[in-house]
Amino acid sequence: MAMMADLPGGDDPEPASMDLKCLNYFVTVIESGSFARASARLRIAQPALGWQIRKLEEELGAQLLIRHSRGVEPTDAGLRMLGHARAILARAQEAAAELRSLTSEPQGTVVLGLTPSMNAMLTVPLLRRLSAEAPQIRVRPVEELSVVLTEWMATGRLDLAIGFPITSLGGLVWEPLLGEAIYFVERAKPGATTGGTITFAEAARRELVLTVTSQRYKAFLEKIAEPHGIEIKIVHQMQSVATLRDLLIQGTAATIMPLGVVAREVAAGTLAARRVIEPEINREVVLFQPDSRPPSKAEQIVVSMIRELVVDTMVQSPGFWVPIQPGVKLAMGADDAQLPRDSRQGANEDERFAVRAASSPARGKGERSGSFDDLLRR
Repeated sequence: MAMMADLPGGDDPEPASMDLKCLNYFVTVIESGSFARASARLRIAQPALGWQIRKLEEELGAQLLIRHSRGVEPTDAGLRMLGHARAILARAQEAAAELRSLTSEPQGTVVLGLTPSMNAMLTVPLLRRLSAEAPQIRVRPVEELSVVLTEWMATGRLDLAIGFPITSLGGLVWEPLLGEAIYFVERAKPGATTGGTITFAEAARRELVLTVTSQRYKAFLEKIAEPHGIEIKIVHQMQSVATLRDLLIQGTAATIMPLGVVAREVAAGTLAARRVIEPEINREVVLFQPDSRPPSKAEQIVVSMIRELVVDTMVQSPGFWVPIQPGVKLAMGADDAQLPRDSRQGANEDERFAVRAASSPARGKGERSGSFDDLLRR
C-alpha cells in the first residue's frame, strides 16, 4: 500500500513506497518500547528492523523515533504517524475481513470494550451464546473505565464499546441500551438484611469512596446535595474499581454506585446495598460504534445479541437495571448548564444521569428515538 508523504522541496511529492509490513514494524517498535523487544515479537533480526525504520524516516523526511539507552520514544512526528499507521492497518484488516465475509459465513474477532459493571453483566452470557449460535465469531472483551473505552474507540483499538456518553463523540455513533440504577453500598453488618431503600440525603452524609475518573459523577452528587445543605464526605478516590471494592469489603468507607460492579458480593452477603431514592438516580448506558465504516457481519451479529441479552437481563434483574425513560431530565451531557462551570470544563468523563423525584408520576412509553422502549419493540 502506497502513501503520499509530505516531503519538503516540491509541490508534487513522490509517493512513499512504504507497505503494511513496514507500518506494522513501526507500530510494534513504539508499543514494545525498544528495538530488542520488537525484534523478538516480530521474529526479525534487530539490524533489519532498524533498517526498515530508518528507511521509513527517510521516505517521510522526518525523524520518527528518539533512540536512547533505555529504548526508543516517538517524536512529535512519530506520534502523529503512529495514529495514521494504526488507522491504516485497521482499515486494511477491515477491508480483508469485509471481502472475505461476502463469500463466507460471518467470522472473525470483535474487540468489545466494556465498563466493569457491563463486563460482569454481559460477557459470560454473550460468549456462551456465540459458542452455541455463531462459533466462527470470537469476541475479545476489554474491561476499562468509560473514558478510556471512548478514547480507544476513537483510535480504532476497539470495534464496539459499552459505556457512558461523553460530550465529544467525534467519529462515533451510539444508541441507548439501558439505565443502571444507583445504590448505596456498604459492608454488610452481622444480622442485617440487604435491600430496601435509603434517601440520598442520608447516604450523602456517610463517608464515601469514588473512582478518581468520575469527576462528572462527583459534581452530579454535589449538585443534588446542594439544596439539602449537605456536604458530601468523599474520603477516598480510587483509580482501580477492584481497590474500591476492597475498601467497601473492609468497611473503610461506603459508596453510591451502580450495583453491577458488586453484584456478586451483595448476593454473597459480603456487601449490603440499598436503592437510593428522593431522588431516584439512573445512569444511562450506551453502545458505541464507529461512524467511519459500516459494521462487519460479525459485528452486526454481536450487536444483535447484546441488544437481546440486555432485554433478558432487564427481565431477570429488574432492580439492577432500568429502562431508559423518555422525557427524563438529563443532569449531565445534554444539560451541562445545571453544573458548576469548573465541573463542565476539563472533565474527562461526561456521564449522563436520569433523575426522577420519588413523588413524580410514573411515565408511559415515549417517542424518543433510540430509547429502551424502541429496543423492546425490535
